[in-house]
Amino acid sequence: MAVTNSSGCDDFNFRPVSGCRGDFDFSLVFEHTILSLAPSSVFLLLAAARLFTLLRRRKHKIATGRAFQLCKLGAVACYAAVQTALLVAWTRPGASGTRASLAAAVLDLVDVLALAALSWLEHAYSPRPSTLINVYLLASLVFDAVQLRTLWLIDQRHPDNVLPAEFSSALVIKTSILFLEAVEKGQFLPPEEWTSRSPEETAVVFSRSLLIWLRGILAKGRRTLLSPTDLDPLREGLGTARLSQSFQAIWHQNDKLEQNSTRPLASPSSPKLVLVLVRTLKFSLLAPVIPRLVQTAFTLCQPLLLREFLRYLDGHRTFVGSTGYGFIIVYGLVYLGLAISACIYWRLTYKCLVQMRGCLVAAVFEKTTRIDPSQYDMTAPVSLVSTDMERIIAGCKDVHEVWANALQVAIAIWLLYLELGIACVAPAVVATVSSIGSFLMSSCADHAQVSWMEATQERVGATAKAIAGIRSIKLLGLSNGVLDFLQRLRDAELHSARHFRYIEVLTATISFMKLLLSPVFTFMVFMLQAQHSGSQLDTVSAFTSLALLNLMTQPLVWLFQAVPRLMASLGCLRRVQSYLHAPQKALRNLHVTGPVGDKNSSSGKSINEDKAPNLVVNILAPKAFTVQNGQFAWNSTKPVMVGVNLDAPANQLTMIIGPVGSEKSILAKALIGELPHSSGTVSLGM
Repeated sequence: MAVTNSSGCDDFNFRPVSGCRGDFDFSLVFEHTILSLAPSSVFLLLAAARLFTLLRRRKHKIATGRAFQLCKLGAVACYAAVQTALLVAWTRPGASGTRASLAAAVLDLVDVLALAALSWLEHAYSPRPSTLINVYLLASLVFDAVQLRTLWLIDQRHPDNVLPAEFSSALVIKTSILFLEAVEKGQFLPPEEWTSRSPEETAVVFSRSLLIWLRGILAKGRRTLLSPTDLDPLREGLGTARLSQSFQAIWHQNDKLEQNSTRPLASPSSPKLVLVLVRTLKFSLLAPVIPRLVQTAFTLCQPLLLREFLRYLDGHRTFVGSTGYGFIIVYGLVYLGLAISACIYWRLTYKCLVQMRGCLVAAVFEKTTRIDPSQYDMTAPVSLVSTDMERIIAGCKDVHEVWANALQVAIAIWLLYLELGIACVAPAVVATVSSIGSFLMSSCADHAQVSWMEATQERVGATAKAIAGIRSIKLLGLSNGVLDFLQRLRDAELHSARHFRYIEVLTATISFMKLLLSPVFTFMVFMLQAQHSGSQLDTVSAFTSLALLNLMTQPLVWLFQAVPRLMASLGCLRRVQSYLHAPQKALRNLHVTGPVGDKNSSSGKSINEDKAPNLVVNILAPKAFTVQNGQFAWNSTKPVMVGVNLDAPANQLTMIIGPVGSEKSILAKALIGELPHSSGTVSLGM
């Protein structure tokens, strides 16, 4: 390829140009390397991995719409033709290219082939528009717009150059491909399967990132009052059944490892439940990390942009030409990036919290169905799935904020050192003292939170029992006494909560003291230093330092308030863990017999053969249930019911009636296996 530099600019060096194109442009080698070769290479690598995944789904075609699929493929074919023409144009003598121009054109053409294959397979085997294609096309459109501006500026000296026109055509066709790929495929999916799914499962990446997929429920809420049936169903992966299965498998696996290990079993204070949650939700926990890092990067760009913008307003000689337009574009990109990254981050965070709540509530529910009611307070689950769960979610919401804010503070101190020198020590000292005070408060927050939750559990349990026995309470004339008792429990709960409230107030005070004192001490140290060195604090440094101080103190305010909540949530998790470790009743063995007349119906098939069977299920039994020689008791000392023999016919109404205290509930619990001690045979017909 004949490479010339007839544009008169230093396009062969890896830097912005100087002395031409308004002093506001990158060199061609920079644009072709960073804005073309780099994204194309990343796209090819990710496309290869995605193609491998889609090829494994070839037996499970999801979407139809062959005409629309061919339309997208036709647009890609047109784009391939224009890219081929661009490749030929770059090889012509006299083209204003660089050593990277031809490589970028070749790689762009290879991208088109990968794009065609990926678009075809994504349409058929994925329920939503391709995230990879849409993100790549949007990013490359922005990068191509920068390169197109450069080509048109170069073309002012080369009117016979066809590169700008061909590149413009490629940009228009790529934009049309983006619009086609962003079309959601709800109309092409089987209605019997996908009409009951969440709109999020078929939404394009832009709709998910900006929460546009919620527009349906928001519009419905504007027109009428919402009811639970109006809400969209949960997306796949948030259902409790699958989450509970994974959680229980890891929980029981840990139990077996502890039983087989020579080390002592985990104490109730050990973080076993936390580790099980981390293993169960590891991908959901890690998903918000990248958006949070991007948000931190955009946040740190603000004081740097402010410094350069103040220098531009001050008339610094390094800013010439169209720099002002550049500031407008960069500021728009920074704040747009902040909004989008924060939206994605919090969406993924709350998705993880929903999954965590599903795991814990399902685990508490399953444990409640297996726990021995004579050995444990059965009012505990009410508090665990309500008050404790809210505290757990409120604390875990800020897990990623802890490390992200700490990282932001460290970088802000370093930037402040570059701006003010040794004066950056002042806010660092204030931050250290505040951190020590906050963490001392956090160590007390755990115990204060647990005491509060225990008092709440006692009050909620007593209230539930009072509501369950409200008829007897009114008949006995005990309403005022029960009301006074519940009021005393409420007063005790508020008294227990007082310590945790004090800790929250002290923590908030410490965090806001940092916000008020840091600028004062920082500029005081700088002025003392300036008196000895003879330096001065100019306007640019003053405003930049204030921005950096705000960038450092605001995360500390959040951090100092988040740590006590996180520690308190760990205390609530230990309460849930203690409940999950509670002794459970011994389950009776289950023998399933075959249909009547089956040769194996007499012997039966044991599901659990550790002990002798006492519950038999006859699939085609003519009776609903049969009890033979039943003996039932709450404990092993004294049976409550002895010598029970009864038959209940199937397909008929059978009622258990009798006066209060005649063991009706005991018999009902015995029939479903809820009594811990029983003997005899109970046969259930199915």
